[in-house]
Amino acid sequence: GKEAIELFEKMQSLGLNPDGLTFIGILMACCHGGLVEEGLNYFNQMQTLHGIEPQLEHYSCVVDMLGRAGRFNDALKLVAEMPAKPDVGIWSSLLSSCRIYGELDLGKKFAEKLLALEPDKAENYVLVSNLFARSGQWDTVRRVRGRMKAIGLRKDVGCSWITVGGKIYNFVVGDKMMPESEEIWEVWRRLEEKISGIGYIPDTGSVLHELKEEEKIEILRGHSEKLAISFGLLKTPKGVTLRICKNLRICRDC
Repeated sequence: GKEAIELFEKMQSLGLNPDGLTFIGILMACCHGGLVEEGLNYFNQMQTLHGIEPQLEHYSCVVDMLGRAGRFNDALKLVAEMPAKPDVGIWSSLLSSCRIYGELDLGKKFAEKLLALEPDKAENYVLVSNLFARSGQWDTVRRVRGRMKAIGLRKDVGCSWITVGGKIYNFVVGDKMMPESEEIWEVWRRLEEKISGIGYIPDTGSVLHELKEEEKIEILRGHSEKLAISFGLLKTPKGVTLRICKNLRICRDC
């Protein structure tokens, strides 16, 4: 986030004026970097300094940024002031934030709006299911998942991948298909011991299933990101940068 801000300011110092697309980039950087006040400042600058009318994409970035910071009142105020109607992206980002902060009642309202706009997309039902799972309402979780199944929707399988030696290696949760699987899992166990010594505590709330704590911790150990990291540590020399990609959003524990 801060690097993006430095580049943005340098660009302007060179006499290059930002356009609407540039502002989407800087707002997204502030959103994912947790730089809320900076993001709000740039959002205001769009009109006051550059005469650029914010579009739905800009509002979406700011709403997501406020939601990630738990500032739901500010996010809803901005939604109410928007010239355009909020779309699926806005409601889904707010719903995700409600899950993180345990805002069940507010999340229910966002879930209704999301499913009203897009009732045939599996990802939306997964978001709703995760909201109730985070609050321990497993009967409701089962009903939501049952509804998904009834209308023929399936959740996308999460996977992570890493490139080593010019070859791409893919991993899914709990993956034990590779010849080096035992070594890969052992690498993570050793790494887990080290990071536990500096304060790491497994975020079992990221496992949205009705299981015992020990079972949740074991599932976390098998997340595809961790397996990809462990494989990279196993197969590359010390000091090499590891770049892990994933098709879905990374969980809080990873």
